[in-house]
Amino acid sequence: MVAESADPAAIISEVARRNGVSRGLLTVWRRRAREASHGARCCAGADRGPRVRLRRRPSGDRGGWCR
Repeated sequence: MVAESADPAAIISEVARRNGVSRGLLTVWRRRAREASHGARCCAGADRGPRVRLRRRPSGDRGGWCR
């Protein structure tokens, strides 16, 4: 099922429905298969992208539109 859904022409929700599983579950399986295929590189954090620093906002600052 994971291999079938890897076809670029496949529609994931249709593959899942045809096999009696939810689209979300198939997506989890696809992600796990992709991570397993990357091997130790994935676990070492090589594919996680650049690191960024996060700062706390000053107390009382609620941001722009997020209120």
